[in-house]
Amino acid sequence: MTLCILEVGVIGISFKTAGLPLREAFARAAEVFADERAYFFPNPVICLSTCERVEFYFSAPDLAEAQVHLLAWLKRAIAEPFEHQPYTYFGLDAFVHLCRVTSGLDSAVVGESDIQRQVKVAYARAGERLPSCLHYVFQKALRVSKGVRSQTACTANLYSAVWKIIEEHASEYSQVLLVGYSEWNRGLLSFLQHKGVQNISLITQSPDQIHLPIPVYGREELARWTDYDLIFCATTATDYLIYGSSPRKHLIFDLGVPRNVDPAVGLQEGVFLYNIEQIDQQLEPSLSSPSEELVREHALRLARLYRAKILRGRGSGGRESRLECFPSQ
Repeated sequence: MTLCILEVGVIGISFKTAGLPLREAFARAAEVFADERAYFFPNPVICLSTCERVEFYFSAPDLAEAQVHLLAWLKRAIAEPFEHQPYTYFGLDAFVHLCRVTSGLDSAVVGESDIQRQVKVAYARAGERLPSCLHYVFQKALRVSKGVRSQTACTANLYSAVWKIIEEHASEYSQVLLVGYSEWNRGLLSFLQHKGVQNISLITQSPDQIHLPIPVYGREELARWTDYDLIFCATTATDYLIYGSSPRKHLIFDLGVPRNVDPAVGLQEGVFLYNIEQIDQQLEPSLSSPSEELVREHALRLARLYRAKILRGRGSGGRESRLECFPSQ
């Protein structure tokens, strides 16, 4: 017997399959893709771009053909060769993958919660003109993640990994700067305050809209980045926000993909620059979780429900061979 097809596919790369430079290239391509897609790719697409992954979820009657067209465009848009780094999933496998991603099971920090928000944002940005199958898999993946998350224990914490690096440098930091009012930086602010860190400032594009008990500046303050000892960057900017030289000692964390800090800054004497890849290396490997099986069970059940819904709507005569493409367990 075979299981239903969800006319959904995904092409992506992640920290598990590709280094930071290639993920940056894919992230920039995703920005361009959002503007140009209608001119060359007639099928609906949802782009999920985070510091750990860049993925293109798409729907088409012929998923293999759509994959070929999308890969061809990526090869034109990205100069760096990437022949073997991307992964591709179709149908049920794509749905299971999305459920794992949304639940935080495919993250460097297993069970981390920010990915759920990022999936919601990517889905919302795609707009309402999506086929029912894309609506279905994203809505159900978000629901699955809520149930799984409550049963998933984080084996590591990204903030703790950052704090470990700060302690290893054993320096006094008189001025601390957060660049970007992202979810990550908001959590980091609470974490640092809990640790007793003081003199924290924030830079954001819309300082008048942010009300915090710390100084909040616009991006013009970036010209004074050399006045800060400890700097955290976590924005979606596609250009370097911090660049140039400094005579002072700095510890800088760049969580952006693409990177927010010019790598040349980290080559200067007295400047210690850590990107997301280097921070991930501080995390202990995660052991497999019982939630892995739970995710697959949920996805399998929901895929069967979708199949039943489609068959009721269309009638099964002459359609079943197309709907049933993947072997069930």
